[in-house]
Amino acid sequence: MASSFPSLSLTDCFADLPDPRVARTQRHALLDILVIALCALTCGADDFVAIARFGQAKEARLKERLAQRKTRAGTAQRHPQP
Repeated sequence: MASSFPSLSLTDCFADLPDPRVARTQRHALLDILVIALCALTCGADDFVAIARFGQAKEARLKERLAQRKTRAGTAQRHPQP
C-alpha cells in the first residue's frame, strides 16, 4: 500500500525554520546542527553532552555526509566564519 504522505528530506522539513542565533556566533549551519542532534538522539543520546560526544566521535563521517548533502542541494557555499 502506497503512503499518502509526501516524501520530504530534512532540508525540506526545516527549510523555513528561523535561526534564532546571533549572526556573529554562527559557527555551523543550523541544519547541520539539527541533523547531528537527530542522529545522536536516534542512537540513544539523551542530553547535550551525549550529543556533543556523538558529533565528536562521528566527526569525519558527518562532515563527509553533510558536505555531500550541501553539494547535492546546490548549496556548497561555506557558512561564514566568525
